[in-house]
Formats: sequence, C-alpha cells, structure tokens
Amino acid sequence: MLTQHGFDCFLYDLNPYKTYNQQQEIMRIRYRLGQGETAEFLESQVRGEGLRGQLVELENLLGEKVRELGRLIGDELNLSR
Repeated sequence: MLTQHGFDCFLYDLNPYKTYNQQQEIMRIRYRLGQGETAEFLESQVRGEGLRGQLVELENLLGEKVRELGRLIGDELNLSR
C-alpha cells in the first residue's frame, strides 16, 4: 500500500527483522538438509535471541517515550485552555 509519500511499501520490504527471520528460516532448512554446520546454526540461534531481546527493549522504550510525549502534549493542551 502506498501512502502520500509512497515509501511505506519500500520500507516494509527493507524491514531488517523480516529479512533476518527469512535468513533464519533458510539457515534452518539448510541445516535440516545437512548443508549447514552445527556451530554456525547454533551461533545464528544465539544471535537471533539477542536481536529479539534488543527488539523487545526498543519496543518498551518506544512505548515509554510515546506515553511521555502524550503526557507532555496533554499538559500543554491543559495549560492553553
């Protein structure tokens, strides 16, 4: 879906988390077919868990900042009345 700027469809395709999940799935399939090394597979799993942890932390921080912004805007709106 294109927005007024026409960039959303491109940003979605470049989503690093989506791309990473696709890479992980390819790695799993290769490993199951005997085409990947155990150490490489395990390392990718550990790296994935770390990235998922970072994503959760960033989502929490974003939520905090949005709530803080909402409070600031709400306070400013109340002062201007």
